[in-house]
Amino acid sequence: MQPSGSKREEVKLQLPHAQPLHDPQRDPFVGNDTVDDNICEWAWLAIWNALPGAHSNVTVSVADGTATLSGVAQSLAERQAITAAVEKVQGVTRTIDRLRVARPRSTRAQLPAQPAALAIEHLVARPMLYVVRHCVLDESSISAAMRQAVPMLEEALAAHGALPMSELIVIYRNRIPGAVTVEIGVPIDLPPGAVTRSEPALGQSPGGPVLSQVADAGLPGLLRREAELVATAHAAGLKAGSFFWQSFDYDQTHPWTAHPEARVFLPVVPTPALSQIAPSGASL
Repeated sequence: MQPSGSKREEVKLQLPHAQPLHDPQRDPFVGNDTVDDNICEWAWLAIWNALPGAHSNVTVSVADGTATLSGVAQSLAERQAITAAVEKVQGVTRTIDRLRVARPRSTRAQLPAQPAALAIEHLVARPMLYVVRHCVLDESSISAAMRQAVPMLEEALAAHGALPMSELIVIYRNRIPGAVTVEIGVPIDLPPGAVTRSEPALGQSPGGPVLSQVADAGLPGLLRREAELVATAHAAGLKAGSFFWQSFDYDQTHPWTAHPEARVFLPVVPTPALSQIAPSGASL
């Protein structure tokens, strides 16, 4: 016998989520299903902003508003900073601290890594048409900026008789908790002074010595990889730049729905250590 309509409704109400869906007062991250999913993303961002690089040994999970921290903190002060950052996240009602503090390393273990282990690339700056957008540090805000900028850049390329877009460069600057400035541009072969309008403007893509590595898809994957590159630079005695960028193929930007998997580039300030490292690339 087929179940009655009321029985079907009863079953339907029990599936598929035991957790409540998104709070309508909060902007959801792309791909999240529940309030706890969204709170967990904000908790990750709070940790990254408080202690760039600490997330590599720390994990956070959220259930019914309770945030559970696990993994290894490098010091008691770092442990306290991580806990304090998560406790301030809107929606976190309780924090369970299961973090362990790492044992002090021996003098031998603290020796810096050999610079030769790094892969330093040397990129050549190129003319670039770009627009600037100021975004909230979340996937939906940056994606909205991308979807607005790409048609403007394609129109500008056509107006200058340039080849259609094949590459998109996105530079992330002035990152603070909750906000970031993005420069969205396309390489173009134009001489200085060929563009006089304020938007899109003509400038240069970043160049010089960089560290790079592929980031997982999604904004959290991008921020995590950038923090790891900064930590790598510091461990090698190099000074990391104040910005970073990505380069995307045409197919990754049409349509733009969220950050795809792509390489992240972090500039490093030249030091004597760089002279010991063989270049591994010449252009972006």
